[in-house]
Amino acid sequence: MEIQRVKFSLLKYLRTRLLKIEDNINSIVASNDIKNRLSAEENAFVARILRLNSNFFEDCLHSRVSESAKEILSEMLETSNSEATFQVYS
Repeated sequence: MEIQRVKFSLLKYLRTRLLKIEDNINSIVASNDIKNRLSAEENAFVARILRLNSNFFEDCLHSRVSESAKEILSEMLETSNSEATFQVYS
């Protein structure tokens, strides 16, 4: 009985940790300090989630826009990834 309780607690802790990683993925990627605190398996999980999110975004986007808009969007994504500049207007 005690072993089952410990297993349950450990699994709940691990599920909660993975959910928190998934919810805060952008801040984890932005901070090397946080990234270094993760285990190798958790870093692999982060990479997998980023890849899945990117693929999902691209699939959804490409299925809903025209060919000319796809070219414009891909150019915008390439320049925003290389420059990483954002402007906010008030």
